[in-house]
Amino acid sequence: DAADDHDAADDDDIADDDDAADLCQEDGFEDNDTLGTAALLPGDGSWTDLRLCDGDDDWFKLQLLPGQTLSATLSFATAEGDVDLSLHDPSGSPIAVSESTTDDEEAGPVLVTASGSWYVRATLYQDSGSVSGNSYDLQVLLGVSGDDDDAADDDDATADDDDATADDDDATADDDDATADDD
Repeated sequence: DAADDHDAADDDDIADDDDAADLCQEDGFEDNDTLGTAALLPGDGSWTDLRLCDGDDDWFKLQLLPGQTLSATLSFATAEGDVDLSLHDPSGSPIAVSESTTDDEEAGPVLVTASGSWYVRATLYQDSGSVSGNSYDLQVLLGVSGDDDDAADDDDATADDDDATADDDDATADDDDATADDD
């Protein structure tokens, strides 16, 4: 039968047309393979279960204004393939790149200097897993210049806590003064 002939003819380890079940399954944002076909994101947020295929970058665009900041994070398992991340200005020039060989990539924050379309690009650098392509989650964060750009660490909170402590000391001194006036 034809199916048996197909299986018998497919004795290679190369993903090709005779391996339909093994072909990379693209995500719902396709066809967003180039800057010109970038998928429009409504703003910051998280998108899960996205998929990169070999030789098929994913581009996303956001409409931003000067003074905003842009950050992005890709979460993925390197065992299935090395994914890289880059942020691009309205001309398409890369302004932040993250190309590690470990799980997850993070780029930004970058300061938006001109109104227009700014881009996030995910690239499958190397497909090394048992499944064709690699899945990833995308998180985009938008802020305003001067905002805390690293909410995960507490350097700003520590400064505020120190200020609060100084205010508490002042309040205590005021209470002592008020008590002394009552005597």
